[in-house]
Amino acid sequence: MEFLSLFFCFWENIWDFFNHSKSNFRNKKLNCQETSLSFNEPTFLLEYAVDVFKLAKSYGYYNTYVTNGYMSEKALQLLISAGLDGINIDIKGDKKVVKLYCNADAEKIWRNAKIAKEKGIKTLEAGIEIGKDIRLKYVYCGNVPGHKFENTIALIVELF
Repeated sequence: MEFLSLFFCFWENIWDFFNHSKSNFRNKKLNCQETSLSFNEPTFLLEYAVDVFKLAKSYGYYNTYVTNGYMSEKALQLLISAGLDGINIDIKGDKKVVKLYCNADAEKIWRNAKIAKEKGIKTLEAGIEIGKDIRLKYVYCGNVPGHKFENTIALIVELF
């Protein structure tokens, strides 16, 4: 069963990995609220990411993931099941650019972005409401083209 599709990407060059036990101890000690996996391409260590997310959830942390998005749908579902709260997919370009520079199929990336978007919009909307409840003036729903609150103009109109 395919979980991960690997490709070389010259934009990804971070090689620092961390021990999740130490990281979560440090997060707890510093009163952090989130764990974010963003090293090199975190999907290279999918099982590790799933373990970190489960452990982080046990501490009540939010889990975010910064990725190139080039993974199987099954891998994305594993992350969601393990406690993924937010994902940033770095889309490197259109179909031609992804094929030329990464020798990869951009359709997989767009499929995963669509799945994550469907899950995430409700979370973003809940965040907008939380922000409004605590009287923040300019909370918006970024990176969701066409959303009512994609910019602060709709928020300003709603205020008046």
